[in-house]
Amino acid sequence: MQQSELISIVVTFFGLLCFAGVFTLLYFAYRKSTVNQIETGKRDIDLIDAAIKEKDPKVTRRRKAFAIVRTVLFVLFLVIIIPVLILSIIGKFTKGPVFDRGILVVASASMSQRNPVNTYLDTEQLDNQFNTYDVIVIQKVKKAEDLKQYDVIAYRNNEGTTIIHRIREIISVEDNSPGGVRFITRGDSNNSDDYYRPNLNDVVGVYTGGRARTVGIFVMFVQSVPGIVTIVAVIYCLFMIDAVSRKIEKAEQARIDQLMAVIDDLSDVKDLKAEYLEIIYYKGYEYHFNEKGFVKKSEVPPGEQTTEPNDMLKIIDDGASRQTKIITIETRTNDDKKQ
Repeated sequence: MQQSELISIVVTFFGLLCFAGVFTLLYFAYRKSTVNQIETGKRDIDLIDAAIKEKDPKVTRRRKAFAIVRTVLFVLFLVIIIPVLILSIIGKFTKGPVFDRGILVVASASMSQRNPVNTYLDTEQLDNQFNTYDVIVIQKVKKAEDLKQYDVIAYRNNEGTTIIHRIREIISVEDNSPGGVRFITRGDSNNSDDYYRPNLNDVVGVYTGGRARTVGIFVMFVQSVPGIVTIVAVIYCLFMIDAVSRKIEKAEQARIDQLMAVIDDLSDVKDLKAEYLEIIYYKGYEYHFNEKGFVKKSEVPPGEQTTEPNDMLKIIDDGASRQTKIITIETRTNDDKKQ
């Protein structure tokens, strides 16, 4: 791996960490806000409606089926994508198959057709060509004797580029090459030999005949730095969403249990309405709010004031038990401030 590519990976993963941090903060804020709405009764009608629907056997079956399908798809995604991600990362730091066999993506069309100049293709009936973006299966090569004329090999040339071509000839050399041989290679679509003659150490693997058509586009993306980062980000987001959803569902169930403890018969709550009312008294005025925001401001008659002029009171009716709670949120005086 080149130094520039390694730097790119480090910088990209740093960006991923920043994204994960921002995403986590935003999602935790969303969870806190949602749970607060549930606990203060602002979503009581929705929760009661959901509880009523849950009593319908058809709805219950659909929800269970959806939950099962969602879980199965999530597990399948992880089972497929995590091994692919691991192999992709390993492939960035290795020069050949991690195990006895591996896969390569065909990046050019040099093996897609049979050039008439290469008469040996017809003579030897060599019809194992493949196209650009096919994924082929290769096998590790341990010694020169494992390769023979007309085998298709993947090798790295002197520029570090991986070439997948056919061995046209095996020649003996005296340049300390492993096995004492070098390979003359040529693509089936080409009319001339490759300028570089690989030795055994250059060979990544030999083509086994197995291939998957056109899926190489996806594999190349997964093996790229953006692809690796994208997969890591998706996995993290899925886990985060699942964890936050469970927290919200737990808060919803706790609130439903509270509501059901008060409401005995759900058949009588068809037209039930819940209102969130808030009144703040301050300096002789009352400020009215509901779940949508500010409603009105009105002056409190002098004889009805229940606080000192500089006291601030907040009265909340959350609609759950239809009882009003009075909370002193702040008291101000001319000299000091008491919380």
